[in-house]
Amino acid sequence: MKRFLVAVLLLLVIIPNAISATEFWGSKTSDKYHYPTCKWTKQISPTNLVKFNSPEEAQKAGYIPCPACKPPKSIEYFDNEASILFRKDMRDQTQVLGDFCSGNDLVELIKADAGPSGAAYATAEKYIAYIIGVYDATSYAYNTPSSLTKGQVMAVVTSYLMNHSEQWGDPASLLVIRALKEAFPKYE
Repeated sequence: MKRFLVAVLLLLVIIPNAISATEFWGSKTSDKYHYPTCKWTKQISPTNLVKFNSPEEAQKAGYIPCPACKPPKSIEYFDNEASILFRKDMRDQTQVLGDFCSGNDLVELIKADAGPSGAAYATAEKYIAYIIGVYDATSYAYNTPSSLTKGQVMAVVTSYLMNHSEQWGDPASLLVIRALKEAFPKYE
C-alpha cells in the first residue's frame, strides 16, 4: 500500500511538470503566460485560451511570465525585458492618457501658465506637474544623469514641442516620452 501511495504522489508531481514543460497557456485578454497547472489558468475561458509550445513563442507574441507560477523565461527575455516593459508602458500610457491630453493641450498649458512664448515654463505649475509625472512614470527608460533637474527636463520637453509642431495632435504623454528618449537615449 505504501508503494502505491508513493507511486501516486510521484505521478502527481511528475505529470503536471511534464505537461507544463512542453506547453504554456495564455489568455487573449491578458499579457501573461502560465504553466497549464497554474491557479490562474482555471479562469481562462476556452474562447480566450492561447497555447504556446515554448516561452520564446509566448514572449514573441507579447506575453510575459506569470508571477504566480513562474514559468521559464527565454534568454532573449532577459536581453529584451527592459525594452519590452518600456514598449508596454508606452502602449498602456498612450491608451490611458491619449484621450486625456494631446500635444495641443500641452502647448495650451505652456501658453496659459508660461505666457505665449513659453519662456516662463519653469513657473508653469500645471505644465511642470504633467511633464514631471510622465517623466517619473518612465524615468527608468532614459539614460539621465543623476544631477538632472526639473528645469532641465522642462527645457528638453519644451524645446522638443516647439521644434515638432507637426506632432501636436499626438498624445501629450507620447510627446514627452519622445522628447526624453531623444535627449537621453538608453536603448540603441
